[in-house]
Amino acid sequence: MINQKKFNFIIPVYNEAQNIEPTILFIKESFFSSDYVITFVDDNSPDGTASTVFRLKKKYPEIELLQHGKKTGLGAAILFGYNNSKSDYIIGLDADLSQSPVFLKAMNEMIQNGSDMVIGSRYAQGGTVLGKSKLRLLGSIIMNKIASNLLALDIMDISHTFRIFKRDIILKIGSSLREKGHPSFLIEFTYHAKLNKFKINECPITFIERTNERGVSKLSASKEIIPFFKTVFKLIKKNHN
Repeated sequence: MINQKKFNFIIPVYNEAQNIEPTILFIKESFFSSDYVITFVDDNSPDGTASTVFRLKKKYPEIELLQHGKKTGLGAAILFGYNNSKSDYIIGLDADLSQSPVFLKAMNEMIQNGSDMVIGSRYAQGGTVLGKSKLRLLGSIIMNKIASNLLALDIMDISHTFRIFKRDIILKIGSSLREKGHPSFLIEFTYHAKLNKFKINECPITFIERTNERGVSKLSASKEIIPFFKTVFKLIKKNHN
């Protein structure tokens, strides 16, 4: 493990072999600091993702591989990465190049000015989403709005992977997190962070939907709806008990 750096990118991967090197280069070209490590958390990808990371480590010593060893959900892989980080600041990022590390400079400035977590927000004022169908975009906005209102979070983009936060948060609430899927895990994570009085803010970003050249998305909006509502109502019930 090499993640004694100040910043630790946690990137869950499943069948993302073709995107590993482009993701590394994207970070190298866009991120404002050189004091970082990139951790790819692999869910036993059958396409050779793990061997691709091992091969590229000779070329890019700032990367490492965590083998989650089981495919139990995107949230489970993310939490495994979070729990294994030793860096001061953890950065959640997807491997499909939809989110640009260039926005992390502004997000980090918000952290240095008092925030404990900053979410790269697609839906805060000034945020932009490109390439997503109107129906899927509307569905995502509505789901985030419902969760925010019902959980009294006052956050526009609760479910977004792209965020930077102090490791203190995961040390404090990591053992309380139970959800394994997406977006359930990120909703639960954000909720517990807020419940524990951590200061959460949003920074508007431009999000570009994955194209066919970058592989197929592993997420399904139709499969997310029922777990989403179960998670929200479970958190409401827990808060009232």
